Amino acid sequence: MGEAEECRGCERRKLCHGSISIGASFRVVGRKGAKSYCRLRDSQVESVRIRKAELLTALDARVAKEGAITVYARVSCDMWTCPYRELCDPLSLASGDKVKVLETERTFPCPSDPSKVLCVARTEPL
Repeated sequence: MGEAEECRGCERRKLCHGSISIGASFRVVGRKGAKSYCRLRDSQVESVRIRKAELLTALDARVAKEGAITVYARVSCDMWTCPYRELCDPLSLASGDKVKVLETERTFPCPSDPSKVLCVARTEPL
């Protein structure tokens, strides 16, 4: 959701906000052990290692193979009521981002372009 007002003038701002982006989900993968005082929390906080969280994504079925690393290409769509819209246009991915396909779930024809076959895949942003 972005940084708080208290963070803008903080000398540790880059440490806290430097590797995250608005709209993306992250998973804590480890502790760094370093602690520092946080004005927003009014207490000590601990530094952690993070990684972008896994997510369900609609990919072109031709590239959605388990274990594959591919460049994500956003599916352009003008159909605002499409039931797959959130899968085809996830907030935390941009065209050109690399993803690893962890698992494929199912394929479906694109409602706005039936000649296009998409696959719902669990992906890990790289």
